[in-house]
Amino acid sequence: MNQWNFDWQRQYSVDAPLAELPVVRANDVVEVRCRYNNTLANPFVQRALAEQGLSGPVTVNLGEETIDERCLALFAVIAP
Repeated sequence: MNQWNFDWQRQYSVDAPLAELPVVRANDVVEVRCRYNNTLANPFVQRALAEQGLSGPVTVNLGEETIDERCLALFAVIAP
């Protein structure tokens, strides 16, 4: 996904008819890349800190909250 939206952090579903969904075949490789911009220059980081009542950087740990670090990909398979 080239244009990630910060507000999709919980879930993103492809909204397309079955015939238009991506197809994964035997021996295909699914690769997940995560890239972070946790700098204060990132307006989404500023927003997340403000929502948490924070004014500056904090130690970040693995978790599911907005300011936690995470990279996880799950995908569903539809079989004929």
